[in-house]
Amino acid sequence: MAKRYNIYYRKYNMFANAYIPYIKVVHSDDVYHEVGKLICTSIERIEGVRYTEPKSSQEQCEELFAECGYRKIAEDLWMQEKREEV
Repeated sequence: MAKRYNIYYRKYNMFANAYIPYIKVVHSDDVYHEVGKLICTSIERIEGVRYTEPKSSQEQCEELFAECGYRKIAEDLWMQEKREEV
């Protein structure tokens, strides 16, 4: 049975000239494969990749993401509104 992981990373956006934090929710038995796929298929530079296996429910995690300033941009992807400077 696949486990749920939250993958946290920052992706460079050349239009904003900043790294933007993202959270990707994946269901997998191999989180390392998911992280590698994320890095290898992105055109933008990705840094600061880390992951957790949350014990909270999906709904509780989504509430926390929203409280921390993230907005949902896809079914399994969240982007932080506040952008960091390079």
